[in-house]
Amino acid sequence: MAKTLTRKSQYKDDLTLNEWTSKNPAETLNWSQKTLLAVGWGSNVSIYSGIGRNEKRKRTHMQERFPSETIEQVQFCPFEDVLGVGHSGGFSSLIIPGSGEANFNSLKADPFENKSQAAQGKSGEEEILDVDDDVVQQNGMKDQSTGISVPIKEKEKKKMRGKNSSLKRVLRKKHKNVITPEAEALRAKIALRKQQTATLKSKETSYGTPSGPVDALSRFSNKK
Repeated sequence: MAKTLTRKSQYKDDLTLNEWTSKNPAETLNWSQKTLLAVGWGSNVSIYSGIGRNEKRKRTHMQERFPSETIEQVQFCPFEDVLGVGHSGGFSSLIIPGSGEANFNSLKADPFENKSQAAQGKSGEEEILDVDDDVVQQNGMKDQSTGISVPIKEKEKKKMRGKNSSLKRVLRKKHKNVITPEAEALRAKIALRKQQTATLKSKETSYGTPSGPVDALSRFSNKK
């Protein structure tokens, strides 16, 4: 914090224990977020930079004069490069480049990214953006320890009763377009089972339906 110690405007920087003297006494003082010091004296407003340097005479960063007015108060706007000046004639605003902290865009991935980093991100190699067909066609994820692609077990859909037998599950796992002796043997076995089932059903229908009431123990009785 800067303070006026005497009428000769002797200022002291508490951070660096630095003292310096100006020509005229100051009426108002204010620090910016970027450590610029605004000093209002008489009808003038002076902006000083590099306060921490051990110099007997400070150089003014900017200076503005208000003729026929008396400066009463100066105040920097936070996150803006604007200095508000209150004087006997009203209020005025001064643009002080580099006085306020940058109000960054929090929606960006890296708000503190500089120009060189942004240019480097935009000018990426085309090979990085290409899609590897071998990786896309892989069914599964690579094991981090071995680097081998582990296939993902596909979930079988729920079907009607009898549609998901063990033989049909084996056939579904085989390639339909590839003819192998094992697949042909399984298909023949399924066809034979269907034929046997159809034969049994035809025999049951050939006997016909029994006449009269049927007893639960009638099948154990001796047939004549």
